[in-house]
Amino acid sequence: MLEESVKQAIRDAYFQLAEEKSLSPRPGQRKMIAEIANCLGRIGAGDGADDAEAQRPPHCIIEAGTGTGKTIAYAAAAIPAAQALHKSLVIATATIALQEQLVHKDLPDIRKCSGLNFEFALAKGRRRYLCRSRLEQALAAGAADAAPLFPDAIKSPLRTEALPAYRAMAAALDRGEWNGDRDEWRDAVDESIWYGVTTDHSQCAAQRCPNFSQCCFYQAREPLQEADVIVANHDLVLADLALGGGAVLPPPGDTIYIFDEAHHLPERALRHFAGYCRLNSALQWAQDCQEQLAKAAGQLRALEAGELISAAGSALQLYEETLLGVQDALPEMLLDAAGAAGLEAARARGHLRFPFGYIPRPLRQAALSAEKALRDLAPRLGEIGGRLQEALSLAAPGLEPALAENWHAAFGAMAGRVRDYLLLWSDYAGAPELEDADGWDDAAGEWGDGAAAPEDSPADAPMARWINVFDAGARGARPGQRGARASGSPASSPRESGLSAGQTAFELRCSPVLAANLLQQRLWGEAAAVIATSATMQALGSFDRFIRHAGAPADSMFVAVPSPFAFEQAALRVPAMQCDPRDPARHTAALIEQLPEWLDPAGGSLVLFASRRQMNEVFEGLPDEWRARILMQGESGKADILRRHRAAVDAGGGSVIFGLASFAEGVDLPGAYCEHVVIAKIPFAMPDSPVEAALGEWLEARGGSAFNDLSVPDASLKLVQACGRLLRSESDTGRVTIADRRLVTHGYGRKLLDALPPFRREIE
Repeated sequence: MLEESVKQAIRDAYFQLAEEKSLSPRPGQRKMIAEIANCLGRIGAGDGADDAEAQRPPHCIIEAGTGTGKTIAYAAAAIPAAQALHKSLVIATATIALQEQLVHKDLPDIRKCSGLNFEFALAKGRRRYLCRSRLEQALAAGAADAAPLFPDAIKSPLRTEALPAYRAMAAALDRGEWNGDRDEWRDAVDESIWYGVTTDHSQCAAQRCPNFSQCCFYQAREPLQEADVIVANHDLVLADLALGGGAVLPPPGDTIYIFDEAHHLPERALRHFAGYCRLNSALQWAQDCQEQLAKAAGQLRALEAGELISAAGSALQLYEETLLGVQDALPEMLLDAAGAAGLEAARARGHLRFPFGYIPRPLRQAALSAEKALRDLAPRLGEIGGRLQEALSLAAPGLEPALAENWHAAFGAMAGRVRDYLLLWSDYAGAPELEDADGWDDAAGEWGDGAAAPEDSPADAPMARWINVFDAGARGARPGQRGARASGSPASSPRESGLSAGQTAFELRCSPVLAANLLQQRLWGEAAAVIATSATMQALGSFDRFIRHAGAPADSMFVAVPSPFAFEQAALRVPAMQCDPRDPARHTAALIEQLPEWLDPAGGSLVLFASRRQMNEVFEGLPDEWRARILMQGESGKADILRRHRAAVDAGGGSVIFGLASFAEGVDLPGAYCEHVVIAKIPFAMPDSPVEAALGEWLEARGGSAFNDLSVPDASLKLVQACGRLLRSESDTGRVTIADRRLVTHGYGRKLLDALPPFRREIE
């Protein structure tokens, strides 16, 4: 339990905040503070106990309805508790924008008004900061018009466009006008340009880098050492945990984590532990690396690493030969696995998924070979990189420091890519073989009625395995899939890959279908404590969805804090419609006819669609006078649309936003800016995600229902988020219209309806 002095400090901080900020009493906010304090008071309570269950870290999962004031609640409770317990406090948000709101507005305000004495700092990953060494290399290469030293360096077609930006960045750094933070650079920076002057963990020489004393990343890290509160985002926390914890942030065992907008956590975790290998890009990479090794053999004689370089070259050659074999044989493998009709359907939808994760035997055998080559390669690259790092500080005879620095980054980039590729090939090497699957008819090349999940892991969700299939002629073409790794897989062009327009390219993918085991191993069981909170932690009135996807321990504290808003001052309407959204043409025609009747031309409205196609068709079908009032997602950035919408409402002319899922969450339009939210239909997920399809398949094989256990809870959460756009303050009013009669005609619809906020109901 927390000592009474700590409890009193929490009470004093909250009451002083309420007085200084003239906050009205919010019972939900007080309840949230009490529950967090209760949870954190259990830290260390089981120390020395024989029972492992008693020693488990405490966790609290809190759904706090809109208007609760989550930030004040978790800050007032957790900051005094963390200080008293001598723990670091890491607050992780879903986006960098929310990070900056905490750092620049919320935390300074809380410190000023609460009487709490604490230091806080903003933490970002290396890729958000410029690397001075990479900048110097890019400028030198541009001045000399030389070829880049290593494959991940900036490509020559970008050099003309990039050099002016690089020179401006260098000048701003020299004048002390910029700290190297991408988010604080005065102009937007194209990803391809920024990639040339930033680095990652594997390429960084740290203390041995000649620019270490001026390093933008390490200078930004210095305040973290003294901070009581570190503000990060989900991706940075997950990246740190994937490295074992303590690489950028404090060690998990010494840290209390608060995840704000925590309903995003499972999806973000899947991205960090997914694997990929685009065959044509990987082949080009292997060929480039072999060329660089040949160059290194001549330039790095002083390291006496000839045998290591030769062994690395042999491993790379084996990897290249394996990839060539896979690329040549894959069309036939897929034809055998899916049949002609199945392969044609895969081309149409952009991917072919392997049911239950079973892959063809020849592909698994190739994966074993690729895995062996990469595992042979990794230690060689690591040892060469280690020698180069030593040479940076010891000034090896005959090796210029600048050359050692360049080659250290080059070998670090190679090693980083090897780790990325190993995620994929190691998984495929351990995958069950299609030919051994129960229910697989090898002669017919199809699944029979006896199809079942692999028997070797009946209790654990399988990996999703699939292959993206696309035209190599589309530069960077890459079907986006949920669960795909968000970084480290740069797009390649036909010129780089050796493929011509019209040829088929293949990208092998794998991903966990649930993040539960990953988070149990790296977060829930390792942290001092975890507080996970959001306005939408429940689905259909239960925390089961979050438990399944995020692996939250069953003995966690689960708390639902209601919103302080008076929902009865707003209405939820399900209008009479003579069509079903499953008939898209009729439903779209009905929306075109009825939207002008529903919307106030002089007010602020938000219309949310589940598909871009329907959004565009409805817009095109409306009269000109309505189209003139509509700001549609895609015509400009989200921030610009919101700015123009507010300006139009302020001017008294009315405005309507047409948006997709990204406008159903995180959009704050209080008062007159949004008095009507129209939801075109129940936001069921598209059925073409390989990860979600694999999860549904696994659930059904175990007697569950993909629709009832996955689709309906997911849709419930999204509906609640969309409805949450209406009331943003205690004085707001208005209505939500859901143009989907399934809410009242189907059993699952009534469950969805019952889970929505308690608005006045107008069911026609």
